[in-house]
Amino acid sequence: IEESLRRSNTNKLIEAKTKLANTDWEIELENASKLSINGAKPYTVFDRDLRKLQKEYAEQLLTHVNPYTGLKLVDDPAMAMVLITNENDMFNPNCPITAEPYRTRLRDMYRKWAEVNEPDLDIADDFSFDFSLRTPGESILRFYHDVNKDYCEEMYDYLRNIGVKCQISGTSWSRGLTLPSSVRSMDITCSNVYC
Repeated sequence: IEESLRRSNTNKLIEAKTKLANTDWEIELENASKLSINGAKPYTVFDRDLRKLQKEYAEQLLTHVNPYTGLKLVDDPAMAMVLITNENDMFNPNCPITAEPYRTRLRDMYRKWAEVNEPDLDIADDFSFDFSLRTPGESILRFYHDVNKDYCEEMYDYLRNIGVKCQISGTSWSRGLTLPSSVRSMDITCSNVYC
């Protein structure tokens, strides 16, 4: 299951498809090939259409009936944990948010967030979310915290609603202070360790 989840991460689904049709909705992914070399990291955290794709995939995977046990994965007592996303969050300087129209959507989200949380903050039209060459300020870190927290909580609620009973973790990173704070409402935390 872990390998299946790792391989499936919506990023692979997005690379393979630029259009998804479902009985209830249809998504056209704009500039899908430009999302990043890592598929769609971190776009999947803030973009509504990409969140929908993740939910559809999670439901297909986790409610699938195992032909050998006769159980859905959500009902299988062997299922110990579900990881919402693998090494994917708003805080990774190696995955700048540069693809349009996603960068502009995120800037607009930042402006709306700032109206409530930082009313004196002026956000330029050409504001860049490429932090590979500089450290983001406190305001953007607080915004990213809130976006990441909202994403994890929305996905957590969705997973519970489709019947997931096991522990749920937000991501497999634990770097810095802001990211762990944004996933503290999850059941557990986990971290990948590389030697």
